[in-house]
Amino acid sequence: MHTLTYATNQGIVWLGGTYMQNLILVRHGDYNEELHLSKAGAAQMLSLAKKLAPYLGSKIRLLTSSADRAKESAEILGSAWDITPEEHAALWSQASRPQNLPRALALVERNTTADTVVVVTHLEYVENFPRFFAQKRLNTDLRYGSINKGEGGVIDCEKKTFEHVR
Repeated sequence: MHTLTYATNQGIVWLGGTYMQNLILVRHGDYNEELHLSKAGAAQMLSLAKKLAPYLGSKIRLLTSSADRAKESAEILGSAWDITPEEHAALWSQASRPQNLPRALALVERNTTADTVVVVTHLEYVENFPRFFAQKRLNTDLRYGSINKGEGGVIDCEKKTFEHVR
């Protein structure tokens, strides 16, 4: 077990050995009737991988929901960035699978070596987790808009800001 401390006076989250510079939330791409990523969704993820590249640190951790559309989205991102996604059922939310923000936070906090954590998930998490994270770990409230399928949002832990990436 590692100790977590939060350097909230600086707005940087210290996680057992590394400062997390950016937390990036990605909503999976468009999907088809079989709930798999569509061709358009795959294209969204390829484009987003390029747009998010400037926000990535030298050590990246990529977490994904266990839903096919999210896993497929994360695989495209991971391939572009040469990292393997970690699958977590706790990041899959829908009507029959309510979100669990404290559990999602615990997954992000398992980070021990990454300076950037990327989470590929669903509507409910991209709508609610940024504020939850900012309140719990940055002692602030973030202003942000809706993240559509195939888009992302970057929380800069030092500046305590949110940037929408389309």
